Amino acid sequence: MKNLLIGGSVIAILSIMGVVALYSRASVTIRSEMEVELAKLLLQIIVIVFIGGIVKLLIDNASKERQKADVQRELERMRANALNEFQKRLHDQLVQIFSDTKKSRRLLRARRSAVDHDRQMELISDVQLDLETLAQEIKVAINIFSNEENLTSNIEAMAKYLNQLIDEYEHKFPKLSNKSLSMSDLKWLNDFIGRYRKSEFRKQFVHTYRLALRSLQHDLLHTNNK
Repeated sequence: MKNLLIGGSVIAILSIMGVVALYSRASVTIRSEMEVELAKLLLQIIVIVFIGGIVKLLIDNASKERQKADVQRELERMRANALNEFQKRLHDQLVQIFSDTKKSRRLLRARRSAVDHDRQMELISDVQLDLETLAQEIKVAINIFSNEENLTSNIEAMAKYLNQLIDEYEHKFPKLSNKSLSMSDLKWLNDFIGRYRKSEFRKQFVHTYRLALRSLQHDLLHTNNK
């Protein structure tokens, strides 16, 4: 567009120069007629330049708007990708936490030595801390999750159950060595490795896990469909 305006201006200037040259050699009568034509030509040039300027301005503005729209789309795409990665990480982490807990439960049920208990309780303690961290991440992620309050409360319920198990282990398990306590005195450990159907493990950990997982999957699917 810029080159077109420059080309038009050059042609207009050359035309004026040609008319002026003819005007200087023309008779008085012809000059009078040429003055009228010259005035028309100047008016046409002014109109062309004015319209050309307006068109260029409109094109420039449209180009800027397109650039702004492109930048906005790119920012939205980057935000959606970051949101998707964040939600997927939390989802995968929660699944891994549940899997690790179930694995420790199976090993505790199969092996009853003090060494096995120590090892598995260390792992469960790590998992419990991961759950607390997960809940905090969700709390500070404003407007990211559709049901943040329920999601957080379910994950905190999972952490609370494991915390009761760990607290009991730390305070009561050492007393088993001097036989001041027996395994039957460890309420939360027996609940954790005992019969599943009526256990608090099922109510406070497994059920809340499923609710939290369903919520994360819903938000993850919603983000992917945007």
